Amino acid sequence: MSSKVVSETQWVTARQALLYADGSDRAAVHLLESAHHSRPDLNYLDHVAFRVDALAPIRAALEARSVEYGYLDLADFKIEQINFLDPCGVKIEINAHTP
Repeated sequence: MSSKVVSETQWVTARQALLYADGSDRAAVHLLESAHHSRPDLNYLDHVAFRVDALAPIRAALEARSVEYGYLDLADFKIEQINFLDPCGVKIEINAHTP
């Protein structure tokens, strides 16, 4: 795997890091710093994003465990997305690309 640190994009102004699987142009892991905390002098993790081949198994696992989650169909980006909080309150984002 290779990594690329991005300081700013068109839609994100916080520091972020993207981890790519070899040969892929799509990030496998995305880490994003949060600017919305009470201690701006410290670095906080806003969310962790993962890419998967399909969301159905993830949704089934979350529902089996009664975990609340959000679903977004981001058709303009050809991505379906699930968001939920881990036990410590960090947002987990799971993305699957659609054709």
